[in-house]
Amino acid sequence: MFRLFLINLLKSGREAEQVMDRPKNLLPPKRLRNRRIYERFDIDHKHLSLMNDQDILLVRDLSEKGFSTEVSPRGFKRLVVGDVYLCRIRYLGELYDAQACVRWKSKGFVGFELLKASKNTKTFMRRLIKPIEVGTSLQKIDERFIELHDNEGMTWYHGPNETNFYLWLDDEEEIKSWKLEDSDRFIKWDPISGVITGKIIRDKQDPNTMTPWAATHSEDQSPNKDLKQFATDVFMVLQLPSKDKLIESIMS
Repeated sequence: MFRLFLINLLKSGREAEQVMDRPKNLLPPKRLRNRRIYERFDIDHKHLSLMNDQDILLVRDLSEKGFSTEVSPRGFKRLVVGDVYLCRIRYLGELYDAQACVRWKSKGFVGFELLKASKNTKTFMRRLIKPIEVGTSLQKIDERFIELHDNEGMTWYHGPNETNFYLWLDDEEEIKSWKLEDSDRFIKWDPISGVITGKIIRDKQDPNTMTPWAATHSEDQSPNKDLKQFATDVFMVLQLPSKDKLIESIMS
């Protein structure tokens, strides 16, 4: 669902190496590599990869300014620090073009920085950061706590910034319904009502604070497009067997 294509080599790093007479595959000092000016997030490589005419490079983490990939021995040899490629990003039905420069190589991994990205591409990369953070941070809540309440077979995942994801499956592991909460807003789905978005009404005196999945909601008149996009981006990085069907439920 997320593919990055190396379309064409625009500039060879080998030429720059000859001019500058510097060692190949030189990494920046460790203190600079560890300094995360742009925070990176690990991702599920099942749906994210980078491709060229000969190799598939698995994208292992992503930031606003670039990404790192795990490559084959052949790909590691072919890619040179300083190489600049025309790069095309395909994400669901979206397409974005940019230039990607090989910035470092180490132990089967290659790091790319995006160069000369369009405004739309930069907006797209920034858009992914929070959903990636949320999707990779969700942790399953102990079932013993959930079983104390009537939850109709619900599984509860909790993340940062008051993020909660509730998933209801039937006996055959098919999705009955789901709800994603992000701070004071929510998006939910069931096969009867479809997608519904809105705000969460929180009351400290309300006993539902012990069962947050039963909180009071104020529903929007029509589904919020930004919330639908946010949920789609979160589901893209979830490592759950039902992730594809979750995404389909939003788009249906």
